[in-house]
Amino acid sequence: MYNGGQGDVFALELLDGHVYLILGLGSGIAKVKASAKRCDDGQWHTVTLRRTGKSGRIAVDEAAYDFTTPGTASQLDLEGPLFVGALAPSDQGPNVPSEVWTAKLNYGYVGCLRQLVINGKAIDLAAQAREQDSGSLRPSCHTSPSQCDSQPCLNGGLCSEGWNRFICDCTRTGFTGPVCAKDASTLSFDGSQYLKIDIPEGSKTQAEDVQLRFRTPRPGGLLLATTSEKASTFLVLGIENGKLKIVINLGDKDKVIDLGQSLNDDTWHTVHIRRRGHKMDVHLDSDSKSYDLGEVDSMTLDIQTLHVGLIHPEHLKHIASMPNFVGHLQHLIFNRKHFLDMAHSGQISHFKVTAKFGKKDNIVHHPVTFKSKFTFLGLPQLRAYSTLNLYFQFKTMEPNGLILYNAGKGQDFIAVELVDGHLHYVFNLGDGPRGVRSNTKTALNDNQWHAVTIGRPSLHQHTLMVDDMITKVSSPGPNTHLDLQGLLYVGGVRRSMYATLPRLLHSRQGFQGCLASLDLNGETGDLIRDALIPSTLVARGCAGSMTKCSHSACANHGVCVQVFNSYTCDCDMTSFSGPICADESISYEFGPGTGLITLTFPPDKMPDTKTDLVALGFITMADNGVLVRIDSGTSNDYMELEIVDGNIYMVYNMGTEDHPIGEHSVHVNDGQYHVVRFTRSGPNSTIQVDDHNVRTKQPPGRQLTVFNSHSTIQVGGKKNPLRGGIERPFQGIISGLVVNGDRILDMAAEDDPRISVQGDVELLMSLPLSLQQRSVPSDHQMQQHAGASPNYEGDDLVYSGGGGSGCWDDEDDCGEAESTSGDDLITPVYIPPTPRPYPRTTPSINAGGSGGYVHSRSSAPPRHHPAGGLEDTTCDDEEDCIEGGSGLGEVSFTINQNTPATPAFITTTSTHQEVSENFANPPRVIPPPTHDADSIQRIVITPPSVPSTTLYRRPPPEEVIVTQYRPPAPPPPLYPVIPQQTPRPQLRPSTRSPPTMQIVPIPDLPVTGRESNKPPPKIKTSSAADNTAMVIGIIAGVLIVVVIVALVVYRVRSWTLAASPAGGYKVDETAKRYHFPPAGTAPYQSQPPSAQHMNGALKCDPAQNKMVKQPKKKDVKDLKEWYV
Repeated sequence: MYNGGQGDVFALELLDGHVYLILGLGSGIAKVKASAKRCDDGQWHTVTLRRTGKSGRIAVDEAAYDFTTPGTASQLDLEGPLFVGALAPSDQGPNVPSEVWTAKLNYGYVGCLRQLVINGKAIDLAAQAREQDSGSLRPSCHTSPSQCDSQPCLNGGLCSEGWNRFICDCTRTGFTGPVCAKDASTLSFDGSQYLKIDIPEGSKTQAEDVQLRFRTPRPGGLLLATTSEKASTFLVLGIENGKLKIVINLGDKDKVIDLGQSLNDDTWHTVHIRRRGHKMDVHLDSDSKSYDLGEVDSMTLDIQTLHVGLIHPEHLKHIASMPNFVGHLQHLIFNRKHFLDMAHSGQISHFKVTAKFGKKDNIVHHPVTFKSKFTFLGLPQLRAYSTLNLYFQFKTMEPNGLILYNAGKGQDFIAVELVDGHLHYVFNLGDGPRGVRSNTKTALNDNQWHAVTIGRPSLHQHTLMVDDMITKVSSPGPNTHLDLQGLLYVGGVRRSMYATLPRLLHSRQGFQGCLASLDLNGETGDLIRDALIPSTLVARGCAGSMTKCSHSACANHGVCVQVFNSYTCDCDMTSFSGPICADESISYEFGPGTGLITLTFPPDKMPDTKTDLVALGFITMADNGVLVRIDSGTSNDYMELEIVDGNIYMVYNMGTEDHPIGEHSVHVNDGQYHVVRFTRSGPNSTIQVDDHNVRTKQPPGRQLTVFNSHSTIQVGGKKNPLRGGIERPFQGIISGLVVNGDRILDMAAEDDPRISVQGDVELLMSLPLSLQQRSVPSDHQMQQHAGASPNYEGDDLVYSGGGGSGCWDDEDDCGEAESTSGDDLITPVYIPPTPRPYPRTTPSINAGGSGGYVHSRSSAPPRHHPAGGLEDTTCDDEEDCIEGGSGLGEVSFTINQNTPATPAFITTTSTHQEVSENFANPPRVIPPPTHDADSIQRIVITPPSVPSTTLYRRPPPEEVIVTQYRPPAPPPPLYPVIPQQTPRPQLRPSTRSPPTMQIVPIPDLPVTGRESNKPPPKIKTSSAADNTAMVIGIIAGVLIVVVIVALVVYRVRSWTLAASPAGGYKVDETAKRYHFPPAGTAPYQSQPPSAQHMNGALKCDPAQNKMVKQPKKKDVKDLKEWYV
């Protein structure tokens, strides 16, 4: 217990098994050891204290000790409350005397108290507990059997018995947490990096517990040092000549302690320093020694700053210099504060770190499965009165569900829930509800494990960390305690409770999925065994549905590798990274100033390869440049991946001749993200750009097969060894480069000594979707730079409306538009040539707030046509002719403007259901014309063999609305609309994911050589809302004229047939061809019979379309025929 005042203090503490009295009357403090034997034996002990003036007696059981306080003061003047069991966090400041060692060491009392009597007045501790922290204090005392018999500590942790609990010592392992199941934070130092932690209010201690674990190859280096601007005291730990060196100065002189040897063997070593006044115990691995620091005037160590790795020169006033540390650190614990874990999870604010934290594996332990959305477990109340540290892992495919909930007194509560695939932490301390949302880039309902840490670094600050992404929220109100009561609900609540949950909670159902590694303020229990309200729908283990390889297990063409009861994804040929090849890889931007990244192999480690694998992603608008160049150190062998006139090529030579292979039909200098995959096996090779067809090369004749002695790999150009300049430099962004399993850009980002970076090269923090995000012309501008397009401002026959998606951000609910028939006149869609297989796309809204754009992506690979082409078909000059194309690209944009639109149809795919259908003739996408319209849409046409029209929908947040204009009398559709289900990774089934459109493959239709290279015609669209009446009138007038002319033609034809029996023609309805009499008798020559009427895209060719007029007889009148 503790009670302070203005210079006066009263405290009773239990430290290292003994009872101590700390008493100060304002003129000095007396510290008395009051017990003759240890009291941590699980038995009841009686403490009696009597004081009169400066003198008094304290007795523990039979042992009694007299004491006298120093100075002349004889009156005890105390202020504030009497704390029993521990100090509140707000009172653990510099005002607590350094003589109260347990307060500085952050030890609270664990055990039982009874019969507290102060000056003859009995204190009802149970009533006080019910009024305050009812979760941590119980109105009873009971004992439990041994806790370590069940071996609860994992991964080599050492178990020791506590009061009704076990304590795991994890400092000798690479793990942390209540049961040593969490990966410990690892900080790596290169000799110039450091961690600096400031303690603004300062700290004065007479007792310290310091623990750390280190590994280094160097014989010297600073591990830890404390400094203070107000005093000359310090504590230094370091390595010198392979030995542990400890230097402590309490204000008089340095005390030096050496221990151990050969600590620079690059293996892990554990140090534990324990000081109590002038006594110090040092434990190094299995060695232990005790030291007496001697009688000193003061035993107080002033601390304002902790230095880890190095000390800056301005702090070396009283400390001898020591080499900077090179190696790794774990478990930096100073007076029970885990500073590395706190810094990594954002639990401390006054720190600066330049060293690098290692990646955690987040090992799963004690998993359970919630099989239903309407089940839950009831656990004892959460103990979070003034401190909070929650940790758990979860895996689910459901976007919504309540994970944790504990109600409290009045308005107090705490809750954790999933909302639309993102985690929400909501609480109320009595000043109104506050909440914070996870800031992960992707939804969390992706059937992958995610680690969650919820902390309270101060009374008014709360943190939420999900997968190393930290968000913070403050609670500025006067209330600082979380007064909870009742059960802690895990996985949901009773059905009747959802309607009465606090207003800020969205959940109306429970959590369905797997929950594991639950750590509730330092306690890890068994969810099923400890449940006060069990459930038969909660089972041990996690029977995940993604434990075996499947076609959708890995994204972006990642290769699934099956291991025991699980799988991994090989992402080397994807340009992406992460557990499922869906995360962005390291990216570098090569600027206009030219730059180069070079990997140089050591002379004794230059590999010979018979097979090579190269993959990368890139974004550029340059027509030419070298992406990657690999040279041999002993021969003329080389490989060079380059862009030539906007096309990608790989040229390789194994010692005989150059072998070029490339993709001729795809232009990659369009500012979009492209992925190139190249493989070589001997002289044979393949190359693939994005999802286009794989190109192969098999050189004839006798060829060499081995690339001898890889010497250098140059990225971003190739260096001229004679002139020293960079030839054919690349300008743009390169991401995820992998050469034979080596991630070159990752090595550059990690400052690998074999890598050199020169010139205008910059490491990117995130990969842009396209160069449009780098202040370059938009897609629309890029398509128009070749020349101005004709203006179709007044063409009312073609119209495509705008209309926004209605979704401002992922917090909005997006409604689903009604679908209608596809019989109307539709403006074709512009599809960029080659899409970036980018896993995440965020809708963007324009500044004016009137519209935006929606970018959708499909994982369906495009199909290409072989050589050949469609035959020319006739095209009247009164009609709009659209050229057939190869269907380049798979990305569609819907650009929204202020123009109103009419919804046409919705093409969607479900993320939870797979539909597989086989078509004899796959559906076809009409080729994309380039136009200047601000609204674009897609036309999907299927062959006539498909019997019915089907609309295939996904949940509303994934809808894509396509708008179109309906003329008064539209022609019937050529083919019904039907979806084509293509395999796609079902990785993030979030109802808030970006909208996507399923792409139907393109059939292999013959295309002429001229058509394959001819750019599509440009079609202008304009608004027809104000001109509808005029269009109707024009069409009606044309129809009337056509009818009149048809009647006249019929009369003339009848007269002609009557006058000249041989002058008629017949129609073969079966073949759909017109047969005319010979040229000598017929006024016109028809098109050759080989011409076919093709459904789909048409091409205007006046040369082939022209009717050849024959000489007419002078005695015969002109004959005009109209074909309607």
